[in-house]
Amino acid sequence: MAKCSHLLFLTLGLQVLGIFIPYISVLQKNIFSPPLPFISQTVGFSPECGIFAFFLVPGSFFGVILCFVIHKTCDFQGKQFVQNTSFLFGVMYFMSWVFLCASPFTFTDLPNKYEWVLTVLCVHMTGAMLMLTSCVFFVVLQAILYWNCEINTDYYFYRRKMSYIITPAAFVGLISLAALGFEELSNEEGQSMTEMVYLLPTELSVKYIVTAVCEWTITLSMWCTLLTYYDEMNRMYLFIKVKRKKICL
Repeated sequence: MAKCSHLLFLTLGLQVLGIFIPYISVLQKNIFSPPLPFISQTVGFSPECGIFAFFLVPGSFFGVILCFVIHKTCDFQGKQFVQNTSFLFGVMYFMSWVFLCASPFTFTDLPNKYEWVLTVLCVHMTGAMLMLTSCVFFVVLQAILYWNCEINTDYYFYRRKMSYIITPAAFVGLISLAALGFEELSNEEGQSMTEMVYLLPTELSVKYIVTAVCEWTITLSMWCTLLTYYDEMNRMYLFIKVKRKKICL
């Protein structure tokens, strides 16, 4: 038997280690300039990709259990739909990290830009957009749940405040990402994508910086929202009950 707060710290600890260790490792290699790439770009190398999966896969397993515990702490009359939807997006958030581990944003030797976009970029971006979208909806739905709560605490206020941060970050990030995508996928010097040998840029533009800042803001907002559950988790215990079944011969 253990406190659920330990589960909370274990989940977030694995996510922090799985993201920051590869991030710091790649930045020390001076691959990117200026040093603010996407999370996905830093785990497109070896051994950083393996470190990322080593921490994020078990972290996602514990995260799904954590979402179930959080779901049980939310018991508001007339808000069952919001509670269930929030739980669904929480599970989607953690499962999307497993999807990202299975389809990394790798630097490949594919012969042209067209094949790289179809086999790497499209698959990876599906998981990345699922992760970021589920973050936004989870945080916003948590804010809705505690918007008019009769028992108002500091932690409830912070859950609402996270929605003020993550919503504009998602809006700005979406616009910047769309502009970045059109720029990267556009034809260069009249060549089609099948005629181009494509290399991912390491000199980051303003669009890269803005999109990366928004990505980090959304991820950190999700972590901060989960941390506001510390007090509730600290009062709850998690245990596994094993029943022995008698077999009559």
